[in-house]
Amino acid sequence: MKSCMKIALVAGCAMAVVASAKPPLQVSGPGVKIDPVRIAKVKKDATGKVTMLTDWISYGGFSDRAIPSGCLFDGFGRDWSLAATGVPENPSGCIPNGSRWWFGPAAINPNWLDDMTSFRKTTATHMDIAWAWGPAAPTQMFLFYFLSTGGNLDLCDDTGAGAGNGVALDFGVTAAGNGYFYSNVDIGSFGGLTLDATVTGYQGIISEAFDGTTITIANFPCQPMLWGATENLRAEGGGDIMPGSFGNQGEATFDDDAPLDGAFDAATECYTYDFGAGFCARPLGKMLAFGGCSIDFDGDGFPTGDDFDAFVLAFEAGDIAADFDGDGFVSGEDFDAYVALFELGC
Repeated sequence: MKSCMKIALVAGCAMAVVASAKPPLQVSGPGVKIDPVRIAKVKKDATGKVTMLTDWISYGGFSDRAIPSGCLFDGFGRDWSLAATGVPENPSGCIPNGSRWWFGPAAINPNWLDDMTSFRKTTATHMDIAWAWGPAAPTQMFLFYFLSTGGNLDLCDDTGAGAGNGVALDFGVTAAGNGYFYSNVDIGSFGGLTLDATVTGYQGIISEAFDGTTITIANFPCQPMLWGATENLRAEGGGDIMPGSFGNQGEATFDDDAPLDGAFDAATECYTYDFGAGFCARPLGKMLAFGGCSIDFDGDGFPTGDDFDAFVLAFEAGDIAADFDGDGFVSGEDFDAYVALFELGC
């Protein structure tokens, strides 16, 4: 019975992305803000074994969103400027402000893989997420996000995907009924998560129970909310990109929904999230954003002159690590962008 097991992934053979048979629907509003009651750092290996790397840490919330250099990856469509609050936003030229996409209130999609094709490589100290949750009775709600260090979603290959460090979020017992939520979570209390060159994407799991080693996947209506990361928005949204946003998702994703069994089948569960004309952001992706100090180039947790020197050395060497704007090239625009944010500080 895989719905009540240590999450295990199965390797799928390389193949073309399966065309989606489940076009998403638009839903209005940013959702209801909710904070976890406790958080922990966790790890999942390639066999699906889950290990807690820290004890549970009581969570009190935080409100500092005003870090203009803070966006490491954004599939959330939020504003990263000095006036930022963390509330999900939408570009004004797309669909009405605050709107999101999902597969309807009855959809059961609690286990997924998505990629992060470009992101700023340093330590993520906070994350933003949005999801739907609809148990028939009061149920404890857990969310897990594991950085992925394997797989190639473009080829529907999930080999090793989802294996890596991650975060466990316990939101306590929630009431029955369908809700649409978002959360802005400080994960710096356990040192954050390292976004480095080994990261290829992430796995998200919505869970109804966790005993420290075993994740019980939620088996009732729930799903991540959908939007598009900012590089995708550049193609469709033009100048309406949220201030400070950065990052890109690919077209392909895995959803454990055919059937829901704790594993991914490349033949039936690898989907394209480019739903064609009529969607402002193409392709859509699950709503996740990582924030931190993007000018902390050496990832030691402190923005100092050493970071500036390290960036300059990488830039002069043409090292792709100096591709600060994520366009795939090291150019003067990367240098200018880094200097501008370095002067703002964290």
